[in-house]
Amino acid sequence: MIWLRLIRWMWARGTVSGAVMGTLFGTLLAPVFGTLAGLFFGILLGAATGVINGCALAILTYLSFSPPTDTFTYRRSAIVLVSICTVSLCLLLLKVWGTSLLIIPPTIIATVMAGYFAWQFPQYAVKEFAK
Repeated sequence: MIWLRLIRWMWARGTVSGAVMGTLFGTLLAPVFGTLAGLFFGILLGAATGVINGCALAILTYLSFSPPTDTFTYRRSAIVLVSICTVSLCLLLLKVWGTSLLIIPPTIIATVMAGYFAWQFPQYAVKEFAK
């Protein structure tokens, strides 16, 4: 069940950061309606990217770094994988609105946040495997 804990770790961080960053971005666009819409869509986008990134990182760990070690190669691989998954998923999900104002900034924000959490992921994976 360690794989589910790894996925849950990334999902929780994706959902919370999506809610916070979505609310901030929505508030900048429209103070009242944007806050609520940003919160709603931030949670949805954060949860979706968190699950996809969590699954991708669990598969990466299983196939290439099992048992994981907290190395620079593992961190770099995690960041590259999460960045590709996040950009692809954001562009796919946000394509509905069609304007670059509503697609590019959330994609950049989500990718930066996911990359930050991916940088921390190897340390968490090593700790979980040591239990």
